[in-house]
Amino acid sequence: MTLPLITTQAVPGHSGVLLMARIVGQGGVLITQATISAVQVVVTDLTQVLATGSGPVNTYNPSISSVISNGLQQVLPWTQDSQANPGPDGLWGYNFNFVVPASCFANSGDIFQADARFTPVTGEAFNVSFKISTLQTFV
Repeated sequence: MTLPLITTQAVPGHSGVLLMARIVGQGGVLITQATISAVQVVVTDLTQVLATGSGPVNTYNPSISSVISNGLQQVLPWTQDSQANPGPDGLWGYNFNFVVPASCFANSGDIFQADARFTPVTGEAFNVSFKISTLQTFV
């Protein structure tokens, strides 16, 4: 299953980025820790890939319990939707969060892609992609 790209706001270079999303697996059911056997996050510097044919790639294999919640979290910093204004699916909140370390964004002013790959206990793996633009910083 291929999910759409989630575009985030531009962030200052050399800053960590919090990825958050409401993830639904096969059958339209929210994922939980029990339904996912592995999560991998791959961060690629797309600007460098386009310029040179290769670019920095960072791979993370976080523990499932550190990135997936068993219920929707409806607290700050989540502001995408709310009880008064739920998403198109009628729900609100997030069940996935991961902090991409600042070290991934050494090239400020570049565009990055973070691909979160979810491997379910049963069924096929699927990806959720986040596009991250970094503002140029001068240090």
